[in-house]
This record gives sequence, structure tokens and C-alpha cells, in this order.
Amino acid sequence: MLLGTLAFQVLLLNRICFSREAKIYGLLFLYAVVSITWTPDPGIASNSLFPMFNFLILLVIYDSLATNFGLRTVLLGSLSGFVVGAILCTVILKFPLELPNDFSYNAIATMYLFGLFLSLALAQIGGSKITPLSVAFLAAAHVVASSSIKANLGMTLGLLTWFFYSFRDFVHQ
Repeated sequence: MLLGTLAFQVLLLNRICFSREAKIYGLLFLYAVVSITWTPDPGIASNSLFPMFNFLILLVIYDSLATNFGLRTVLLGSLSGFVVGAILCTVILKFPLELPNDFSYNAIATMYLFGLFLSLALAQIGGSKITPLSVAFLAAAHVVASSSIKANLGMTLGLLTWFFYSFRDFVHQ
């Protein structure tokens, strides 16, 4: 699906952009591929390659979209898609109102962490701050409700980092 999206983007824009971060992550991905040769159990070691490749493709897609259409537009579109997806997830899974039997805490927490990141990034770059911060608050509440310890710890550390490095600039804009 991601490769199809990237191919469509190349057909539409006739170019793709590789930021510095994408190049560095691409090298990290190549290192992970090469390091499988000296791993005692290549089956276990290769579990991370597919998510790493997906992230690399997503990074290139986002780089190209942000370069061609502007960061604010890309973040606003992504946040809108997240909100629609979160509403559908709530309607289908009934989370946080109910906890289904086969509930994946980490998957749901990761989805809401992504929404938290998008909303804070959108609020940081300008424009209206009330809507993105409201979405950020709801996303953070859903991460806490998922009871994923890793996600809650990551969210806490990320929010503290954001607070210490950008809160003063954020308030005075």
C-alpha cells in the first residue's frame, strides 16, 4: 500500500524528496539488513525490518508532500485523517468505553501517540492553537486509557521534552 502511494506520488509530482533524516534512516535500515548476517537467529532479527522499511517509505512520502505542498497542509491533512480514523476506531471497537477481549493496547496507544505528535506539531508551527491542543489533550487521554506502560512513559518523556524546549516560544507566538 505504501509503495503504491509512493508510486502514485511520483506519477503525480514527477519527483520524490529525500531529506537528511530520510537518508540517515535509510543508512540505519541498510545497517539493520546487513547485521542480520551475524545474528544468531535471523528469524527473530528480521522482525524489525518490515516496520523499519514502512517507516522509511512513510518518511519519504511525508518529505515529498511537505516539500511540494507545505508542512502545515500536510500536518492538517494528517491530523484530519487521524481524527476520522480515531472516530471510526471508537465506533467499531468501542474504546475507551469498553475493552474488547482481543484488545491490542500497544497498537491503540501508538495510534493515539501519533495523533498527539501531529496535533502538537500543528499547534507549534502556527495558526489556531485551540483545535490542535484539544485534539492533543484527547489523544493523550486515550493513550493513558490504553494502559500501555511503554506508550505512557514515552508520552510523558515526549511531553516533558516539548514543554522544556518549546513552551516559552509556544506561548509568546
